[in-house]
Amino acid sequence: GCIPPAIHLISNLTHLTMKYSHLKGRIPLELCTLQNLVSLDLSGNYLTGEIPNEIGRLSQLQTLNLEFNKLSGSIPTGIGQLWGLETCHLSNNKLSGPIPLEFGSLLSLRELSLQFNGLQGVIPRGLGCLVNLEALHLSSNELVGAVPPEILNLKRLRVFSLTGNKLRG
Repeated sequence: GCIPPAIHLISNLTHLTMKYSHLKGRIPLELCTLQNLVSLDLSGNYLTGEIPNEIGRLSQLQTLNLEFNKLSGSIPTGIGQLWGLETCHLSNNKLSGPIPLEFGSLLSLRELSLQFNGLQGVIPRGLGCLVNLEALHLSSNELVGAVPPEILNLKRLRVFSLTGNKLRG
């Protein structure tokens, strides 16, 4: 089935977990109006289309897990408005384009998983500002260039995976 657009009528919803539920279709824009949502887990489904830029309206969001779907297009810059985001898992999709510079403003971020997509371009220097980052998964994309030296600023970083890219240096 699909995510019902009427989900937004449950306005006090704080946690929405629909992982491995055989969901198809797009992420409905109505989902982005759930102002109290702290955790959104739609992983392991068959969701298609783009991640809506309006996801940036979920101002309370701490956990975003959309991995293991068939999402495509660029990662929306609206994610950069989720200042309380601690965990962002977007791996194993069909995402393309660059890693948004806006990720550099997510100072609460502890885990960022973007592996197994088709992301292109360079690793943004701003990721070196994410002082709470413990895990950074960028493997199996189409990233190019050198690893920015700012990554050395990440003193809490425990896992850093880059294999399967076109990086140098």
